[in-house]
Amino acid sequence: MKRRVRSLLGTLGQQRGREREAMVSMAFRESPTIKPEWYRGFRIATKKQDRRKIDAIVETDIGDIYIQIKSSLSGIKKFQSERGCRPIAAIIVNVDDSDEAIRQKVFAAALPLHDHFLAKRAVTQI
Repeated sequence: MKRRVRSLLGTLGQQRGREREAMVSMAFRESPTIKPEWYRGFRIATKKQDRRKIDAIVETDIGDIYIQIKSSLSGIKKFQSERGCRPIAAIIVNVDDSDEAIRQKVFAAALPLHDHFLAKRAVTQI
């Protein structure tokens, strides 16, 4: 019985995750009118990238930034504990988030990684 309940909860969680990923994809179906100067594009991860815990990619002036999409704070905490030192930004998408709110969450999560990579790049060019 416990195994069946865990299995059902896992299936529900996966469905919720796919729904949130679809919401993010829809939010970027057209180029955002308000965007950071470093933003170049957005795409959903490939199956291979998804196996590495990457759900989406923000294309920037200095390369790709990886995004993990979650539906809850507990999902974020679990992801962060498993992520290790891999540079992947994580966002929480709520079922009632607007497209604009989702885009702003993605940009806000990507910004620290963009700045980190930019600073790292500057140091290596000295």
